[in-house]
Amino acid sequence: MKLPKNPAAPRAPAVLDARPALERELADLRLQVAERALAAYEGGAAERTKLAALVSAIETITFQLDANALAHGLAMRLDREAVAAWRQRVEADPAEATAGITKTKCCGMCSEAHGCVITRGEQCAHPITIGGVGPRRQGDQVTRTLFQKAAQHLNIPGYQQQESAA
Repeated sequence: MKLPKNPAAPRAPAVLDARPALERELADLRLQVAERALAAYEGGAAERTKLAALVSAIETITFQLDANALAHGLAMRLDREAVAAWRQRVEADPAEATAGITKTKCCGMCSEAHGCVITRGEQCAHPITIGGVGPRRQGDQVTRTLFQKAAQHLNIPGYQQQESAA
């Protein structure tokens, strides 16, 4: 199974990034109200339809802006769940998760955004450049398993024997 290098792209930032554009669009639409209302008085049914479309657009954008905090909260929860699901997949396949590690570089799964794969998001535990797992994570079986697989990929003495003894 080929593991993705990172979890799905976060959705929460897009919700916040979209807000200023929506606010500008709403302001632009509101500038059209007087002109469209006058046209509806003077032009009849076709112009009233255009006014109704403008009112609908204003109401829709206003509602979307009012729901921004709710949408952002949902997106943040979905982002956390996506990261947790990605971590579960990584932890379920330690050999694949640590594949690609070299004597000087971490595997492709580690990133600044999601931290070290071995320590499950905390400080780096590269078997050669760092030397081991910190004391806080030594009792964690998943962390130890990921560290052992990384050490086996690097052919560090003592870890090859553990795999054949298990």
